[in-house]
Amino acid sequence: MIMNGKCQQVVKWFVLGCVSIVLVAVGLFLATEEMIASESEDEYRVVGYYTQWSTYGRDYQAVDIDASKLTHIVYAFADYCWEGEGHADTTDCEGVTNGTVVSADPWADYQNPNVLGLTEEELEDWDRDFFGNLGGLAILKDENPGLRTLLSIGGWTFSKNFSNIAASEETRETFAKSAVAFMRKYEMDGVDIDWEYPVSGGKEGNIHRLEDKQNHTLLLQAIRDQLDKAEEEDGKEYELAIASSANPSYLDNNEMEKIAGIVDFIDIMTYDFNGSWQSTSAHNAPLFEDPAAREAGVPDTDVFNVEAAIEGHLNAGVPANKLVMGLPFYGRSWAGCDNPETNPGGGYYQNCQGAGEGTWEPGVYDYEDIISNKLTDKQYTAYWNDVSKVPYLFNEETGEFITYDDERSIADKIAYLENRQLGGAMIWELSADRGSKLLSVMHNEFTNDTTPLYLHHLMMVRLRIWMN
Repeated sequence: MIMNGKCQQVVKWFVLGCVSIVLVAVGLFLATEEMIASESEDEYRVVGYYTQWSTYGRDYQAVDIDASKLTHIVYAFADYCWEGEGHADTTDCEGVTNGTVVSADPWADYQNPNVLGLTEEELEDWDRDFFGNLGGLAILKDENPGLRTLLSIGGWTFSKNFSNIAASEETRETFAKSAVAFMRKYEMDGVDIDWEYPVSGGKEGNIHRLEDKQNHTLLLQAIRDQLDKAEEEDGKEYELAIASSANPSYLDNNEMEKIAGIVDFIDIMTYDFNGSWQSTSAHNAPLFEDPAAREAGVPDTDVFNVEAAIEGHLNAGVPANKLVMGLPFYGRSWAGCDNPETNPGGGYYQNCQGAGEGTWEPGVYDYEDIISNKLTDKQYTAYWNDVSKVPYLFNEETGEFITYDDERSIADKIAYLENRQLGGAMIWELSADRGSKLLSVMHNEFTNDTTPLYLHHLMMVRLRIWMN
C-alpha cells in the first residue's frame, strides 16, 4: 500500500510520539535506577587508598581515579618529624617541632602542576595555591560533590616514631593540631592513622612501648578533639579513621572498643595473610579457612583469613557498621613451587623457592598486570579454591604460583560483608586496577545492579540511532 503525504506525516508523528514516550520511560527508569543505586551505596563506605608514589613510575594520577564509584579516597602517606628528621629523604624536618605532620614529598603532594590534566589556559585560571596529587583530589571533589578525602599518616614506612609521639600530651597535641591543619589546608575531609604497629611488630627499628596500647587511644582522642573544633569553625563534618591489622596480636595491643567510640570507621587490612616471606605457597586474602592449608603446614590458618579477622574485631567490641573490609587489588607470587605428579593442584600449599617476578617489586602483581599478561599467557592455568573463595594461577613451566582477587572473589566478599552488616569495603590500592574492573564489580554489588555496564550504554546508543 502506498501512503499519501498526509498519511506519511501522521505515521511520522505517531512514531516520534512513541519514541518520546519510550525516551521518557527510559529516562525515568535510569533516573530511578540512579537514585536507588545512590541510596543503596550510601549505606556502605567504599574507600580507596591512593598512594603518593603512584604519580611516578606507575604514572597513575589522582585525576585518573573513577571517583564516581567511591565514597572516600584516602591519600597515603603524610610523614611527621621527630628530632629534626622524618622518615623519607624528601621530608623537610629541619627546625620543626617534634610531632609535626608534614609532607613526605612536596613535589608529588602539592607542587607538580603537570598531573592535573589541565591545559595551559586552565592552569592559568587555577584558583588554588596547590597542585600535585592533592590538587588532583580537589578536582575529583569538584566533580563528585559527595566524595570525601582523608589524609593518611604513617603506614609501614613512616611508623617508627609513633610511639614517641603518642607518649606525651604535648607531642600528641602537636601531632593532632598539625594533622588537622594539613587536612584543612588541602581541602580534605578527615584524617586516617595507620600506625604499624603499637606495642610490637612492624618495620625493623620501630620504637615500641607497652604503654602504646593506651597511648594510641589518647592520640586518636587528641585528633578527634581537634577535628571537633574544626567542625565548629568550618561548619562541616570531619572524619577520623584508622587502618587496623588483621593479626590477632593487634587486637591484644589496642583498646579496640574505646577506639571504636572515637573513630568513624576502621579499615581492616584483610590481606597479606601469606606471602613469599614464607616458603609455602598460600592465598593472599582467603575469605574462609581452608583445612587443607593447615594440613600442608601453612601457618596460623585459623586466624589468617578474612572471616577470622572480622570475628576478632567484633569480639573485641567494634560495632559491625564501623568495620570496613580490606580488599587487595593486587596479588602475591612465589617462584619455583612444587607440583607433585601424585597430587597435582596448581602449586598451592607447596614448597617454593622465593618470590615470583611481580609488577613493580618481586612477589607482588597489580591486578591489571595479572589479567593483561598472566591470564592471557597459555603457560598459566587458572584455578579456583571453592573453600577459601579465591582464585589463583600456576605456571607448570616455571613453578610460579600467583594468588590474587578477581571479580568473582570480590563479589563473594561483598556479599559476605553485606550479610554481616559491615560498614563497607576498602581498597589497597587504586593504581593496581587501572581499568576499574574490580571497582566496577564493587559498585555493581553495592548498588545491586546486575546489568552489565555495556548494556546501559548500548541501550542509549540504539535509542539515539532510532531517533535519527
